[in-house]
Amino acid sequence: MTEKKHDQAARPKRLKVREVRSVVLGDLAPEPRRQLTERVFELWSEYFLGQDLAGFERSHLFDNTTVVTALGAAGDLAGFSYINRRILEVEGRQVLVLGGGVFNRVEYAGSAALALRSFRAVARLRMQHRRLPCVGVSVATNPLIYDLVTRMFPIFAPRPTESPPTTVLQVVWEIARARNMPIDEGSQWVVQFYGRAAQAARLRASQAYARRTPAMEWFESHAPSWAEGQAVLIWAPLDVANILGAIFRLTRYRLTHG
Repeated sequence: MTEKKHDQAARPKRLKVREVRSVVLGDLAPEPRRQLTERVFELWSEYFLGQDLAGFERSHLFDNTTVVTALGAAGDLAGFSYINRRILEVEGRQVLVLGGGVFNRVEYAGSAALALRSFRAVARLRMQHRRLPCVGVSVATNPLIYDLVTRMFPIFAPRPTESPPTTVLQVVWEIARARNMPIDEGSQWVVQFYGRAAQAARLRASQAYARRTPAMEWFESHAPSWAEGQAVLIWAPLDVANILGAIFRLTRYRLTHG
């Protein structure tokens, strides 16, 4: 047996995702909404420390938030994503801004399915506001997330070798202020996130972190204290070409990695 095959055989088999669901929080009755909020917060807390349930709900989950959940065979939560929407006025023109995040339990093989369903939810929101330009604004809280963004989206910012238009910075700064994330005085893209990384040691010991791509190096040069909550704002246009490009890359990843 080769070393690679031996490593693959030694890894525990990952569990399968049975179902992926999507719901708008404002459509739920109070009790189902409370239960869903508690479930996703429990998983979010496996990633971050320092924010309680009430703070998480205030900063992440609103009436217009779409929550996508991936469920295991027994109905347990394998992963979730949330998508928020806000309309801003930039230089006299309205812009639809979507933001959110994706979180998975590592023992499940279903991250690509969750991401694809999340992109479909983004596409639906985009069609509901088809007359407005649409961008996505999110936060990369560790170097692996930023590395994924660089490999997934054809167009995004910040890029190590490019300076974005002033209007891009206006949008991301407005979202950072609205979500009470202080902007770092030394870098226009760096903010202080709500929580500290709960699994920083595990991430640093991972094979993915050991790859040390140029994107990861760039991220850590700008947010060296990411384990303590330093993060990088991410902007990407959510037009047809960029969404289809990301979906193509995610589909290819799902076919090759499961």
